[in-house]
Amino acid sequence: MLDQFSFNIENNTYRYDRTLVSMKHFVWVYDVSSTISAIKDPVSSSIRYQRHVRSLATTFRAHPALNGLPNRLAYDGTLVNGATAAKRQMLLNIMRFPNTNLPFAFIGVRGTSVQSASHSHYNTTEASVCMDLMGNLQQRGVPVASIAIICFYKEQHRKFEDFATATGVNL
Repeated sequence: MLDQFSFNIENNTYRYDRTLVSMKHFVWVYDVSSTISAIKDPVSSSIRYQRHVRSLATTFRAHPALNGLPNRLAYDGTLVNGATAAKRQMLLNIMRFPNTNLPFAFIGVRGTSVQSASHSHYNTTEASVCMDLMGNLQQRGVPVASIAIICFYKEQHRKFEDFATATGVNL
């Protein structure tokens, strides 16, 4: 689950790398009024976190159709899918998606993004929809180990901490 659809990502975002290891499908829950304000390039990011970035050669994480965009934008078409679409059918078998071959959906949520005292942002309506969706996924048999919430804003992350601890969902 990706919450707060925005590329204006706060400094704690690099922490979710380890969570994505077992992710196979993505559902983004976002506020329609959110905007893509900046896309940070990988060179400046690697300098900021003082680590070297090595391009991924083969990915086993996601449905091959989900890898198409990052493959074109970040890998110049060199990224190899290590898993077939047939092996990434879990959500397609239990939920309806706009494209029946692609486990990806945007869920528009009416709500207001609020700036906290720390200048981070949160949206309680988005959080509520995301938590309901988590429960729905678990009721349909999706293992909690296959579910994660990714928050791009520290305040939204803080709002999910108790929920994540109580349900066992990775945050």
